[in-house]
Amino acid sequence: MKLERFTEKAQEAFQEAQEIMHDQHHTQLDVEHIFLAMLRQREGLTARAIVRLAVDADLVAQRVERELEKSPKVYGQYGYGNQVYITPRTQRLVKRAEDEANAFVKVLQEQRERILKTRTKHDREFEQLAFGFADHELRQLRDNRSYWDKRLARIERDLELEPAAIRRTFEVATAPRIEPAGAIVLWPLEATR
Repeated sequence: MKLERFTEKAQEAFQEAQEIMHDQHHTQLDVEHIFLAMLRQREGLTARAIVRLAVDADLVAQRVERELEKSPKVYGQYGYGNQVYITPRTQRLVKRAEDEANAFVKVLQEQRERILKTRTKHDREFEQLAFGFADHELRQLRDNRSYWDKRLARIERDLELEPAAIRRTFEVATAPRIEPAGAIVLWPLEATR
């Protein structure tokens, strides 16, 4: 997994997740390691989401730690080396983040192309209207052009920033008792099996 594709906070979370994995004597990096690392980032996106949900982040972290304690541990010469193994769940999570970011980029690029095409068409009509057509139509075309220019600027900004934001929303995946609901994670009070 190439960490340079991710935001700085995501890279920090992956590094922290690896440290958690090593501290717990696990051989594979799983989504719980990443989730716990993100919970520990007090200035990160996960912490802000937890605060907005009015959930006790420490309680959630304790529950994730308890789940991690159930994972198999390896000690001694058969323990982990420098190689970090990624679980299939983590691989799917990273792939989903990439797919979502790429789909969003595609939508933005299509919007940009439609706006540019429409603006070009109306630019030609604007030249015709400038020769004595109604003032209110000229004003409407100017307003349209202004809106399209602003929207194009927002699209360009979103194309630059949003794929990373989308990837960040998928940095947390599900454990057996964590249910995702969009970008919100719901944690039941009682475990049901």
